[in-house]
Amino acid sequence: MPSISFVELVPPDWNAPQTQVSEWADISPNITLPAGHAHIMTPNLSKWSVAHILQKGVTHWAERWMPENERAAFRAANPDNEYNDVPRIRELFPEANPNVTDGPWWPNGIPSYQQAADRGSSISIRHDVWVGETMEGEDYVPETSSMWTGFYSTLMPRYDARKLQTGRQHLVAHNYFARWGNANDNAYNITLGARANKKALYSTDPANMPNTVYKPGNSLGLTNLIVMDLYINLRGVDPVASYIYGAIHQMHMAERLGKFAGLFWFDVHEWLPGYAHNVYTPEGRFERSDKCPLDPAIQMLIPILAHEYGVISIQWGFWASSSDDKKRIGDISEWAPGKDRWYPGNGTSTAPYPYYSGSPNYIMPSYAADVPHFGLRAWVETGGQTVGGTDYYCDYRINNGTWVNKQADGSDILNAYYDGTWTVRARIKDNLMSVLVFNVRNGNTPKTIEFRHPTNNGITYTGTVCGCGAHMVLINL
Repeated sequence: MPSISFVELVPPDWNAPQTQVSEWADISPNITLPAGHAHIMTPNLSKWSVAHILQKGVTHWAERWMPENERAAFRAANPDNEYNDVPRIRELFPEANPNVTDGPWWPNGIPSYQQAADRGSSISIRHDVWVGETMEGEDYVPETSSMWTGFYSTLMPRYDARKLQTGRQHLVAHNYFARWGNANDNAYNITLGARANKKALYSTDPANMPNTVYKPGNSLGLTNLIVMDLYINLRGVDPVASYIYGAIHQMHMAERLGKFAGLFWFDVHEWLPGYAHNVYTPEGRFERSDKCPLDPAIQMLIPILAHEYGVISIQWGFWASSSDDKKRIGDISEWAPGKDRWYPGNGTSTAPYPYYSGSPNYIMPSYAADVPHFGLRAWVETGGQTVGGTDYYCDYRINNGTWVNKQADGSDILNAYYDGTWTVRARIKDNLMSVLVFNVRNGNTPKTIEFRHPTNNGITYTGTVCGCGAHMVLINL
């Protein structure tokens, strides 16, 4: 019974919790993701260049990350890794608002199939990764519209032809969150309807799976990437588990439908009343009411899941470039009054904040952007070494208890959601086996986990698990 030690996710030289300034691109070694995988993150500290972060695991860049006068030269030097950063409908179809005013929207009506096809045949395809922002806003056109059928009928064949010519893989997602259908018993949605209907999807021929816009012949059937969003709203029931396991379920379904999959996530919760960020300086303590960051263990887990079950992780929410001077805080009182409090000398009395400044501001909490990078880095060192191998789930038991057996149909993630079981996922390539273990509902009491080799029940491994995050190891067989 070999004993294993899971990798440490947080590097020992990380000082950001003390300095409150982001460090990931300074302390990270150069990282290269496996071929076909993509990670997108902005240079969230003003001193970092786009070129610098592209050496640290970021694979694609967006033009808005740099001054306009630098874009052409950078594009010429980096022609094959540009990211179309959530373009809105009005940017894809300027006729949505030709007068560039607050309205009216679509004064000449929504484009026909043919008009949209004409746009798809002429719009730029320089971006290797394209993730839209097309399911909201004043210019919203339902994803079932023939406008989208026409648009992708010409756009996607152009991308396919480009791939044949250049070998460059494209990833095109209609929107940064997925909407699979609106039925009350939508089997693609882990929180709706009967468990049995979801389990059935794992053994149903993809051609016979429930209808969705992503199936062949439907409006989004030609797009080749589905990204699931994680903007975890704490007002729901068991929200973290619902979002995380629900996203994994949908990544499984995307794969079954022949699509690439990934995660597009926000580093903060969508809703948590009363949360306040504190910024500590020699002059005093600054406090701002704002959205609560995710649990660091969950933040590290998310990019790991994105690449373990898909091919792309998109870290959104720290898009602004932060100053490393913590006193350079932007004044938000005009549009969000009453959110800030300043305690001079770290006392108990408040006063007007005297150090408000213009861009670049200090973005709170900028150091939280570091945490997902540590998960990505650990995945590259473990799961990234077995990409292209065979995936398995594993039997396991906790503290010498009853064995929990893997599901023959690969629906183990449903058990994790409904029954609170652990997930033990392995991948074997040549003489290496990477293993990922997690349970987002687990507490902070250490436990012993024993799991079986996925193809040889006579071999088991033991290790210690603790917390709700990822436990990873790379085993030489």
